[in-house]
Amino acid sequence: MDGTVDLWAAKFGILLGCGLLLIYYGLRVVIDKSFKDRACHRGMWKQIGGNTLTAISMLGITPFGFA
Repeated sequence: MDGTVDLWAAKFGILLGCGLLLIYYGLRVVIDKSFKDRACHRGMWKQIGGNTLTAISMLGITPFGFA
């Protein structure tokens, strides 16, 4: 059908958006010097999780671009 969005491509797009938000929140905590050491470690885990989600979504979206 013309005009419809493939469900799998939409899911990977949502993963990409969530990954970018996690990276943003992680960087915001890590860059700010007023937070304690424990908060910086949590920020790094958010950043690592965001990078993972972003990589998964980019690898998943790639086959849809060739279709």
